[in-house]
Amino acid sequence: MALEQIEPHLRHGEELDGASVVVRGWPLTVDGLLRNAEATSQRFERAGEPLIAVSAELTSAAWDLDRILSGPRLKTRSRYAAAPPPDLIDAGFELLPTFAPPHVSVVLGAYDEATAELLIDALGDVHRNPYYVGR
Repeated sequence: MALEQIEPHLRHGEELDGASVVVRGWPLTVDGLLRNAEATSQRFERAGEPLIAVSAELTSAAWDLDRILSGPRLKTRSRYAAAPPPDLIDAGFELLPTFAPPHVSVVLGAYDEATAELLIDALGDVHRNPYYVGR
């Protein structure tokens, strides 16, 4: 089965400088992140290679943290972690603005436990989502 190219789903010209926080919903475990990355890599490719990435949300002037946590993608997540974009970039992760705002793909350098642990460390503390409604 051919993979779908991610390039048509990129939001070109979007500056991440105005963004303040990358938000990732639960599960924030090595297994959970690797499952998410595997699902992405089995669906999308970038420059002819499977895209190893996990989904996240990016705060901005239009998308504050409360709006993201209460929105359709994260209100079903009981917990979340968040970090400033430069922290993730400094840890070696690339942020791709993909699909509709505020979605971003956090590109992992490798599909392995060490990389997933590095992302968990970069995201920092886990917080309870005050807008959690269950599934």
